Amino acid sequence: MFNAIGPPCQPEMVWHACFPAMSLIPNLFITGIAAVMVGLLLVVWAAAFAWRANGALMLGGLSLLALLVGGGFVPVFIGLVAAFMSSRIKTPVKPGGLGWRFVSGLWPWPLVLMAFWLPGSWLLGHFFNTAMLSAGGLLFLIFDISLPILSAVSAVGRTKR
Repeated sequence: MFNAIGPPCQPEMVWHACFPAMSLIPNLFITGIAAVMVGLLLVVWAAAFAWRANGALMLGGLSLLALLVGGGFVPVFIGLVAAFMSSRIKTPVKPGGLGWRFVSGLWPWPLVLMAFWLPGSWLLGHFFNTAMLSAGGLLFLIFDISLPILSAVSAVGRTKR
C-alpha cells in the first residue's frame, strides 16, 4: 500500500487522502510505468474490443491487473462495472415497470455528472477542502460508487426502450 501523491501530502488533511493505491511491484518507479502501460491498454481495449467475444472478460482482467500494479481503487471499480455491463451487450433486457422506465430516462445525465465530478472534485477540494473532508464518505458513496453503476444501468435501460 502506498499513497499515489507523496510527501508533503498528509492523508488526514486532504479530501482525497493522497489517493491510496496498492501494488505487488516493490519499486514505485516500475509501478508507475506498469500502471500507465496497463491503463493505456485498458483504454484501448475498452474503446475497441470490449464488445467482442471474451472482450468483457479481458476488460475485467485488465481492470484487476491495474489494481495490482498501482492503478488505484476507484478506476478499477469503474473498469469492473464497465466489464460487467459489456458482458451484457448482446443479452436482451426485459422492459420493467415504472422504476426501470425512470432509471432509463435518466440517461445520459449520470454519465455527464460523472464526467464533471471526476475533474471537478479536484477544484472543489482545492477551494473547499474542509467541507469535502467532512463529507468525504458520503461523496465517495454517491459519486464514486453509485454514479458509475447508475450510468451503466441507465444506459442499458435506454438502449432497450
